[in-house]
Amino acid sequence: MKNQLMEPWSCHDFRRSLSTILSSKKVELHVTEKMLGHSLAGILAVYNKHDWLDEQREAYELWEKLLLNLDN
Repeated sequence: MKNQLMEPWSCHDFRRSLSTILSSKKVELHVTEKMLGHSLAGILAVYNKHDWLDEQREAYELWEKLLLNLDN
């Protein structure tokens, strides 16, 4: 069988995958944005200073389960 090489990838691809996959699992976009270290934009950034740490923790735990293939 021919050895198939994986396409080159970057850290940005990993970050994009995290955001896309968690969104498909119903994690709110503002939570994934915070997980990626992004600043929220517009009115949300002006009026809402909450950090969503509990929600981020839950999302990281979900991500761990997905990576370990524990959540089908």
